[in-house]
Amino acid sequence: MYNQGTPKIVTIQYMRAAAALCVVVFHQFQYIIPATQLGRYGVDLFFIISGFIIVALTDGRKITPAGFFLNRVIRVVPLYFIATAVTLALAVVHIYVPHLVTSNASHVFKSVIFFPDFDKENKIYPALYLGWTLNYEMFFYALFALFLIFTSSVRILFLIATLVALSAAGGLNNFQSAAALTYTDPRILEFGTGCIFGRVFGLGLKNQHPRDQVMLSAIVVAALSLATLFFHVLLPATIISAIFIAVVFAERSGRITAVPVLLFLGEASYSIYLFQEIAADIVRRVILFLSHSFYVSESVACASAAIAGVVLGCIVCIAIERPVTSFLRRELKRRSGGQSSIATAAGKAATPGLLHSEPGVR
Repeated sequence: MYNQGTPKIVTIQYMRAAAALCVVVFHQFQYIIPATQLGRYGVDLFFIISGFIIVALTDGRKITPAGFFLNRVIRVVPLYFIATAVTLALAVVHIYVPHLVTSNASHVFKSVIFFPDFDKENKIYPALYLGWTLNYEMFFYALFALFLIFTSSVRILFLIATLVALSAAGGLNNFQSAAALTYTDPRILEFGTGCIFGRVFGLGLKNQHPRDQVMLSAIVVAALSLATLFFHVLLPATIISAIFIAVVFAERSGRITAVPVLLFLGEASYSIYLFQEIAADIVRRVILFLSHSFYVSESVACASAAIAGVVLGCIVCIAIERPVTSFLRRELKRRSGGQSSIATAAGKAATPGLLHSEPGVR
């Protein structure tokens, strides 16, 4: 959902939907259909989308660092807190036992403040393990907020330089802390890739002449390709960025039409991502109970879990995410005397939802 007057980039919503569905399929089918493991790379697409939208929405607009970051908090935090609370509550009564739930209060606290921490299996997952990508997202938003004091062009240069320097530091050092490993992960360059695309295309997709957009996009993809020589983890992002550009160009040339169902799935992608495993585990518990009476194949169980994850995510989007986000934005606007409209627009960036090194592997 965009503010009235803010252009809709249909393909961005479509790609958000595709990324979320790919991750759901990956989580449920990865052990019986090996090809679905490619779905894990939906996270790379989400990171690129996030960078794109953040820049496209803030480019050339007056927005304070505090206003921007507060709107990101409104967009990301409430639903994540709710999903984490539900996860822990169900785990306590043994209805839902997530992959790496921990009873360690310190770990739970670090999870809800988006501070990377090792879990009891020495992996960098928060209490709600799906939220590991939000550690990357919130770090990116904090960096971007800091650079909002500069003009749009200078801001992008400083941001990209910082992301490159952090990635290089990670490659040259053997960091041991969870925070250092996260903040120097080369995948943060995916946000930078999206940022450059956002600057090249803009909200209307016509910031530059098509010829210049092709040239600049090709340079970015080529640079990302070169980076894979040092950071192999970026290979999927290189392929995805090329696909991203092709899809955006298709919309720019008027070849993409709006499909309400896909637009809604794009809007619901964050809810789908956060709540998919809650629904899936409940369905699997029910199937386990029913298996005493009749046989349910693993493929049927996987399909049922995947469908349940998508359905629950859509319900949460309508019943919780929309009204809570709208209420908090209204309150922010009221308390700021109606001065936060631009910041509110910036808060509508694509949030992932997905997943440290092995996205959501269970």
